[in-house]
Amino acid sequence: MREVRVDERDDIGSEKGESAEPGYSGKSSFLPRISVTRPVTVTMCLVALLVVGVVAYERLQIQAFPSGMEHRWLWVGIDYPRMSPQEIDANYRQPIEDRMRTVKNYKHIESWSSTGWGLWMGLEFRPDADLDLAYNQMLDRLERAKMELPEEMRDYVYLWKFNAETDMEIMWMGVNIPDGVSDPYQFLKLNVLRPIERLKGVAKLEIWGADQKEVMVEVDRERMATHGVSNYSLVEALRSDNFALSGGYVRGGGKKLFVRSAANYESLTEVGKVPIRLGDGGENGAIVKLQDIATISYKVPERRFFQRIDGKPAVSLGLYRDSGANIVEVCKRVEDAISGIEKASGAELNVFFNQGAFVRDSVNNVRNTAAWGGLFAALILIYFLRTFRMTALITLAMPLCVMITMLVLYAIGWSLNMLTMMGMMVGIGMVVDNAIVIVENIYRMRAKGLDPHQAAIDGASEVGLAITMATLTTVVVFLPLMLMGGEDT
Repeated sequence: MREVRVDERDDIGSEKGESAEPGYSGKSSFLPRISVTRPVTVTMCLVALLVVGVVAYERLQIQAFPSGMEHRWLWVGIDYPRMSPQEIDANYRQPIEDRMRTVKNYKHIESWSSTGWGLWMGLEFRPDADLDLAYNQMLDRLERAKMELPEEMRDYVYLWKFNAETDMEIMWMGVNIPDGVSDPYQFLKLNVLRPIERLKGVAKLEIWGADQKEVMVEVDRERMATHGVSNYSLVEALRSDNFALSGGYVRGGGKKLFVRSAANYESLTEVGKVPIRLGDGGENGAIVKLQDIATISYKVPERRFFQRIDGKPAVSLGLYRDSGANIVEVCKRVEDAISGIEKASGAELNVFFNQGAFVRDSVNNVRNTAAWGGLFAALILIYFLRTFRMTALITLAMPLCVMITMLVLYAIGWSLNMLTMMGMMVGIGMVVDNAIVIVENIYRMRAKGLDPHQAAIDGASEVGLAITMATLTTVVVFLPLMLMGGEDT
């Protein structure tokens, strides 16, 4: 009879391809291991990041869209509406255009001439052009071109670069002027403009519909013809008689006295007594006073258009903000100051457009949508997972990741806008997906008999590479958008 002998071995399961102790056979990852072995340290770090993220969120600038988008155009203007378009194009456009063609990296030049606006010339630059360098080059060329223009036109030539942050109004308002105000411009300047421009973040206010008073010289053509006065001699007399020049200094009595010739007009009477020489303009020529051939007055220029609100005379105001100022906060300060200005001045201010309110409503809409999305995600998780603890772990990851993102946005100087909030919504979805995979794998390890600490380490380490690769594939999808250029195809 043959004897059959069976050796009992502890590693029978290993011969069948199964581990004696169920678990992750690979090397554990650093983050899961440090999170389990140092829970107090990790908890304090996360709480600190959460608190700092809340502080950063309170200080983040809120905008509708991100800043930094440059307009690829630079403009040259001659605001001299006293010539015909044909004269401007023939005599003044060509010298400026010849100079501008020496600027580097421009694509093409466009120009317009009109009787009311003078000359406008725009240069479009390539996407890789340095606009700051181009601006300095154009300014240098423009100063050279001014020497080829008439002297009276040089003060009307300017260079303009559009800035989306400071060159666009964030508020439009209409002001009803109280009855009995003879100078609307001065009234608005003292009672409306100065109180608002003192507010933090306000750069300037522009007035449309109220002109500043000017000294008007209304010439009588018949009296000019009677005295033999030409337009040229009249303009030269006014130009040469109103000046203020430095005359150097003199020493005397141990003192150094500075001399200044002040010949500015102080009253309308002085303007009326300006002498105008007749004939050949020599010393023996006859002299006629300005008041003999013209009527001098100090008044508002003739208005060719009118603005009304509810049938009452009104003036429009455009509010501009400082560069980098928070639109929502600036508009809120102006709204709070309007009631006090109305009580002090008696004027009625009507806000027609408020970009701060638009930005606030848009961001709040996206924020509420994200909150509802997080709530629905939590409800779906608790419905399918059927465990409150797992759902709580995944749900608490959402605000923590959002606050850390706010901290990063504040650190790199970005704003909270529509694009960054939509990006965070996409990121929250990825966080929830990855959290579900990790938590489910940890529960699988617990079901195999591992203790909670080891199950957390092995469960997170086993799927760590998989969720990292899945996240990177989503990032790679958006990579072409980062590398996309703006050149026309």
